Amino acid sequence: MRQRASLHAKVVVVDRRKILITSANFTEAAHKTNIELGVLCSVPYLAERVCSYFEALRNSAQLRRLPDG
Repeated sequence: MRQRASLHAKVVVVDRRKILITSANFTEAAHKTNIELGVLCSVPYLAERVCSYFEALRNSAQLRRLPDG
């Protein structure tokens, strides 16, 4: 049986040059009361690879944008 996978980590890409990978949700609780871990990477090559990875997921319909709201 094939199962659907989910990615729980959060990723922020800035100008395709920096990436933040974190376990934190972008909520007040995550930043004030939860124990979270994140890594900021300023290696443009890696940021570009992350962008390419997510673009490939989107192009293969494995990832889609949710409506605003």
